[in-house]
Amino acid sequence: MRVIREVNLGGKSWEKILLVFLGELATSLFVGIVTFFFCQAAKYEVFHTMVLVSIASYMGGRALTVIEAIYKAWVQVRAQTQGVVSDGEQER
Repeated sequence: MRVIREVNLGGKSWEKILLVFLGELATSLFVGIVTFFFCQAAKYEVFHTMVLVSIASYMGGRALTVIEAIYKAWVQVRAQTQGVVSDGEQER
């Protein structure tokens, strides 16, 4: 109802609303797929994977920030355990 009111008052156009909707849909789809592959790599059970994919897809763009932070922490931990300094050089 609010969207229709905004269009009728001239605040937004249907094209802009459709573009925003498609952008949110694409973001949610991308986040869901990335979360699925993270869960597969971590060997989570199917039920846990379904729950995490659903939550991440619902979060959309906000989930991308969380996934990025988790990935950066994972890379940092791997680098420390393998004796690699953050700039890519081996420790001496």
